[in-house]
Amino acid sequence: MINFTKILRHEYYDKLFLSFFFVSVAKLISFIKEIVLAREYGTNFELESFLFLFNVLNLIGGIFLYSITFYIVPILQKKKQKDSLIFKKQILIFFFKIGCFLSFILFFLYFFGLENNLFSLNSNVLSICRENFYYFIYIFPFWILTFVLTSFLISKENQIGSFFESFPSLMTLIFLIFFASNFQTLMLGLIVGIVIQLFFLFIQNKENFILFKVESLNSSSFSYKAIYLIIFIQLLMGTHYLVDHFIVSSLSDSALAEYNYAYKTFSFFVSFGTLVISRTLLPIFSNVKSRFNNFKSLIKQTDICFFIFAIISIPLFFFAKEVISFIFERGLFTEDDTINVTKIFEIYILILPFFMSYILMITFLYAQKIYKTIIIFCIIFLTIKILILYLFFVESKIIILPISSLIASLSGFLYLYFYFINREKKL
Repeated sequence: MINFTKILRHEYYDKLFLSFFFVSVAKLISFIKEIVLAREYGTNFELESFLFLFNVLNLIGGIFLYSITFYIVPILQKKKQKDSLIFKKQILIFFFKIGCFLSFILFFLYFFGLENNLFSLNSNVLSICRENFYYFIYIFPFWILTFVLTSFLISKENQIGSFFESFPSLMTLIFLIFFASNFQTLMLGLIVGIVIQLFFLFIQNKENFILFKVESLNSSSFSYKAIYLIIFIQLLMGTHYLVDHFIVSSLSDSALAEYNYAYKTFSFFVSFGTLVISRTLLPIFSNVKSRFNNFKSLIKQTDICFFIFAIISIPLFFFAKEVISFIFERGLFTEDDTINVTKIFEIYILILPFFMSYILMITFLYAQKIYKTIIIFCIIFLTIKILILYLFFVESKIIILPISSLIASLSGFLYLYFYFINREKKL
């Protein structure tokens, strides 16, 4: 049985603390970057262009970030040293090839979409995107490698990779301070940051690459079926972000930037818990053997998680405008921008307790390889969200996007919660 009190007070305390510390530093740097972006760019078309291209890359990258983590960590937890080294070499090359393949897909998506303006972008944003989209094509496979190498460290309960994830934001921040505020500054900061991140990750994983030799793939060390299934699940989980992104990109000028500020502020609060849960508890959940006691324990921990984040949500909701104003309202970010961003942010805050609770439950399901339940959750979430958007979306009414996510999150949370209650009764 998982004794969470024991985890917090004894042998896993240091791991939880280190994970929280590194994630906190990384997310703080990332959020400072957002504050500087608001000051230097406000909601202008240079930022809109970067966000349009980067958010697609980031959303697809997020799908692979969690796919790779949820696939690699449980396997490496159970492999012997020699077998794990073989597996790491194989999986690194496999995902690099996947990254290259997806780069071709992204190229055609951007090229044909931008040439024919299928995304309904305004002329200024469209022009910048056409000139610069290829940068994102080049860096994507190497960004995928950072996820794989970070997962190798997590499997050894080494959380330093979470800190290395701050390097792209850190370098972008440095470039913003010392160079002109334009698209190229944002792009170069991102590229340099990923290169530095990749360098340090290779150093941390150097024992995996000594006398690097790729052994032939075999079923005992490598499962295509499991990888593709997890990628499919994460694709389902990430689809609603892509839906929101392309809808908001077609709305009025500044809508994408306003939506981005609201969502990034929400993400700042949820990222700590999400990454700590997935990266610290996943190795623990992977070693669980008795499901009965742990279903019961997980229900209790979900109750606690929901209560904690519900309490956190209350002041954030009532002081949402003050939070947005304090963080962003300076430079080119105006009071009108604050009002518009606050309306979106308030709805996202209501999602917080449901989001954090279902992330905890999904992490357990991944570790126990109960994939069918996760797929059903994704289908419920997507169906409800898309149905709400179809029925109630009116052009320029951006607020329906977070509202649809709120209702879908509530529905998905209830499905998973009652699933665990029913499973506990049956076992």
